[in-house]
Amino acid sequence: MKLKILTILLILFTNITIYAAPNKIEVGKIKIVTSITPLASIFALLLKDEAIITSIATNSDCPHHYHLKPSDLEKVKKADMVIYIDDQFDGFAAKLMRKHNNNIVTVSDVKGLKIINNNWHIWLDLDNVSNLLEAMSVILIERFPALKDNIRTNLAESKKQIANLADIKQQKLASISDFILLSDSLEYFFINYKVQKLYNSEQKSLKYLNNLQLVLNNSTSKCLIMSIEQNPKLYKNITATIVKLASENWPVTEITHDLFYQQYLTMIEQVALCGEGPK
Repeated sequence: MKLKILTILLILFTNITIYAAPNKIEVGKIKIVTSITPLASIFALLLKDEAIITSIATNSDCPHHYHLKPSDLEKVKKADMVIYIDDQFDGFAAKLMRKHNNNIVTVSDVKGLKIINNNWHIWLDLDNVSNLLEAMSVILIERFPALKDNIRTNLAESKKQIANLADIKQQKLASISDFILLSDSLEYFFINYKVQKLYNSEQKSLKYLNNLQLVLNNSTSKCLIMSIEQNPKLYKNITATIVKLASENWPVTEITHDLFYQQYLTMIEQVALCGEGPK
């Protein structure tokens, strides 16, 4: 009889443990949903383990081309806060968020950001990231006051990380005299560098390729920088170092507090290849 009672108690305890464990993991976690992964990575710097942060778009394509899924609607409905950049840039998320969530943050409303010709790839400029961290920390503390101390601590640490990235970038790219950009999505990454901008709707034309060759002839670095969604085969007959950067979105599904640092550092290392010359 005693053995039977002990067996029943053991089964009950096991069931309770299995049921309670998932709930315990979620206690205290706030849910943040952003339009794209670079934006999610910036909020992860401020919130770290205090939040579950997800992105709607997780591919490498331009946000303009993203097609919403039913799961995106569920994400937005259940979120404590939703964030997008601008109605024209990531409008797919803007419409969904405005319709299904009342706690919306629009990045384009933030004052003090450097904006180039209504181009919203602002996370590629580290000064913009630093300013955005400051502005978003204020918003997060106002919305989630219990996290104030953690957010302020994380803000100080993240700004040190951004400053460290800026130092690495300056050191790695110091010897490279010029860059040739083939996509406007890259402008912010090279905001303090000498660049030639060669992007238009005629990039497949012979006239364009001839002009590109002339520019390369006068370039010391002979380096072409393009977005990851562009086709390098178009330039197979041109002698140059070709670097492809994920400048639109980062194809990741897990948003961690070190995601921004690692992704940006990877971009720096890729651009540094321009200093090695064509191969």
